[in-house]
Amino acid sequence: MTIEQLEKQEKELNNLLSENRRKQRELNKIAFIEKHGIDVGDTVEWMDGNTPRKGVIGEIEFSGVNPNYYKAILFNSNGKLGKRDTRIWSYSVKSLKMVAKSD
Repeated sequence: MTIEQLEKQEKELNNLLSENRRKQRELNKIAFIEKHGIDVGDTVEWMDGNTPRKGVIGEIEFSGVNPNYYKAILFNSNGKLGKRDTRIWSYSVKSLKMVAKSD
């Protein structure tokens, strides 16, 4: 084999790996959402230590192909959605409560 053939083969394998990881993330995300019953766009409340929080789930962040935690956009004290966001760590996920389901 020539170096060009090997490089082409490497590129093809990297594309296959990339597609495989994307599919794994997709399936793991579905299982994560089913486990917690909460998806992106849902309004939730939870306890962050001793502090009650309220926000809208903005995204699910991954570590490799596994969902790690929810990321929520926080409400301001006036009740409007703000610019700040926070991670909902695994110890806080247990306290998550659905306030409103997204459309």
